Amino acid sequence: TISFTTSGVERARSSSTGKFSVGTTSSAGMLHVATGSTSGNGLYVQRSAAAASAAEIVLRRSSGTVSTPTSVSSADDLGEIIAQGYDGTTFQKAASVLFEVDTTPSTSNMPGRIVFKTTQDTTITPVERMRTDRLGRVGINTVPSELLHIKKTGSLNDSIVLVESDANTSLRLTQTRSSVSGTELRLMKSRGSSTSLASVSSGDTVGTLSSYGYSGSAYRLS
Repeated sequence: TISFTTSGVERARSSSTGKFSVGTTSSAGMLHVATGSTSGNGLYVQRSAAAASAAEIVLRRSSGTVSTPTSVSSADDLGEIIAQGYDGTTFQKAASVLFEVDTTPSTSNMPGRIVFKTTQDTTITPVERMRTDRLGRVGINTVPSELLHIKKTGSLNDSIVLVESDANTSLRLTQTRSSVSGTELRLMKSRGSSTSLASVSSGDTVGTLSSYGYSGSAYRLS
């Protein structure tokens, strides 16, 4: 182990296993930076040059070995940014951003997706909440099959989408193409579940368009 000290205080060390730590004597990874200060506790990456390129943090992954890398595969994790909080006993995951291979890669072709996870109450395991795939589709609580795909989970009768504004608000469907077909708003219903659809029944309400006005205490159907 090699220790680096200033003013008689150890500031950093390189362990016998090649791990490097700053501000701590116990490294949780190949590089571990710790501080008890309330200021100056960030990690800065700066680039100063007469060019449009930005400073970068690069997360890379391959199969094989460091000296002989081989191709990654579809659904492989490429990198992850994890936020942890101390629960009184140990550090636990609260949220993460995961970068994955979205489908089979090939030479000069690396399709990717980004997955956002958060941890709910009574658990320590982050769950996927949203993803954006290689085609730019966004899925919330689901794997997207459309440009924006939202799946509501649970039995609460709250809104799926709420749009608020202090100015004039509008929801617009605009189409620009040389076609006789126009924009379309579909209200669709099935019984069963999202993974096992079942036929609707006589008397089922398939969809409703409603308008509400604020009464001074709550929004009410007008």
